[in-house]
Amino acid sequence: MVKSQLKKICFTVVCTFILGVFGVVILPKQVVSAATYDITVAKDGSGNYKTITEAYNYLAKINDAKRKTIHVKKGVYKEKITISKPYISIIGENKNNTKLTYNVANGDPKPGGGKYGSADCAALTVGENDFIAQNISFENSHLKDTGKDVQASCVYTYGDRISFNNCNFYSGQDTLCAYTYGVDKSRVYFKDCFIQGSVDFIWGGATALFDNCTLNELRDGGMYTAANTPQGQKYGYVFLNCTLTANGDVNYTSRTNPRWKTPSTVYLGRTYGDYCHVSYINCKLNAPVNPAGWLKMNNNNNNTALLEEYGCTGIGANRSKRVPWSKALNSSQASRYTKANVLSGKDGWRL
Repeated sequence: MVKSQLKKICFTVVCTFILGVFGVVILPKQVVSAATYDITVAKDGSGNYKTITEAYNYLAKINDAKRKTIHVKKGVYKEKITISKPYISIIGENKNNTKLTYNVANGDPKPGGGKYGSADCAALTVGENDFIAQNISFENSHLKDTGKDVQASCVYTYGDRISFNNCNFYSGQDTLCAYTYGVDKSRVYFKDCFIQGSVDFIWGGATALFDNCTLNELRDGGMYTAANTPQGQKYGYVFLNCTLTANGDVNYTSRTNPRWKTPSTVYLGRTYGDYCHVSYINCKLNAPVNPAGWLKMNNNNNNTALLEEYGCTGIGANRSKRVPWSKALNSSQASRYTKANVLSGKDGWRL
């Protein structure tokens, strides 16, 4: 028996004696260990791999249903990744100095032939369930690099039970897509995230809850959302306690339109589909929202869309001139929009 083991036993005996004599418990100090990661990625070679792609490819070959966690140290990682294995986590060192970025837009040629579409040009695509991202930035640099503000998503999701915590999302048009391939097939949770874009920059048909997030509109006349909620789905895009801003970012718009320093008019969203469902609950609309609030896309039937506001404040919150096919919720209606109600689903998902 080694000395360290003997010391540990002696200490336990002494503690037990004190407990018996004095009626008190003195326990050894608990050591809180650092988080355990399966793989560490570092550009400087100090981790297991230098790229996120290599780390994910290694974990994807492991045939079990246990969660696998990739720790990404600071740096800019120019990669394009598709997650097709469940229970993967990507944890960045710091969202302000750890970035996954790529430059591909809808219509760009693919290396093997054909062209990229709006659904496969993202830096990160999540096509499986139970994915987690935290403390990391995602970017499609197409607008920044070329000055062309076209469809260029940085993240595209269509799996279920997906969560992003304390992450940044940067692009222009169509920054973030939370999509679904059927009613109630995809739920996504965004907590304390920053999302920036220009036109329809949060789009798709998933059930998605944005909790205490900041949405920044870059473009004059741009729209925050373009939901394509499928018919029969109870919830679409729900924004709880979020902040909407409209501030130019010279890194992304200087080559496109220098006058987009401070947008003068923006819109809460436009109807991507007939059953578009977007709800702003207790949000700070600190942006020059056009009095109409919402726009119609193509020939959609706006009588079936649900475009809702409740308890919002700020310079863009005045509803007196909103389009007649939007709705002001009452307190009873708004109270239904809780994290549990929106995300629990049939399986009782809890975060």
